[in-house]
Amino acid sequence: MVDDMIATLRTMTYPQLKGSLEKGARVIIWSCNTCARFCEGMGGREAVERLAKRLREDGFEVVHEELVTASCLLEKVISKVERHPDEFGSADVIIPLTCSEGQRTLEMATDVKVLDACRTVGHGIHSEKGMMITFLVDHGQLDEPISLQEAAEMNGLHVGSYC
Repeated sequence: MVDDMIATLRTMTYPQLKGSLEKGARVIIWSCNTCARFCEGMGGREAVERLAKRLREDGFEVVHEELVTASCLLEKVISKVERHPDEFGSADVIIPLTCSEGQRTLEMATDVKVLDACRTVGHGIHSEKGMMITFLVDHGQLDEPISLQEAAEMNGLHVGSYC
């Protein structure tokens, strides 16, 4: 069991995501492979691959897919961006599959537009039964842990991956 993970949710559905992109947009999908992956598969390699496939099928050009251990480490993010100058230089938008901190770090590390695609809702504990949130960002310490689904309903957000 891993404890004290960031609990994060999507701000939009896939149709909303698709509608927020310009027709033919050149897209980078950036994901954490730690906390976001444990948030019912919101992030991680499989979420990136499924989203890239679906975006390509819908006419978008996915120019780069990046999977990192932690998107909240500024120097690590800058290093990854610098290793792919052509992709970041030609991209129109980055879709982050990260926590809010990872999204902000991407905004600091590149001039490419970063979609407001995720929201950190709290801290939690991940077990075989899934993520249980013990502390909500806007509500403080909880008396009883709640599920990601309950946090999504409280905040008008969405659980899991886009596809």
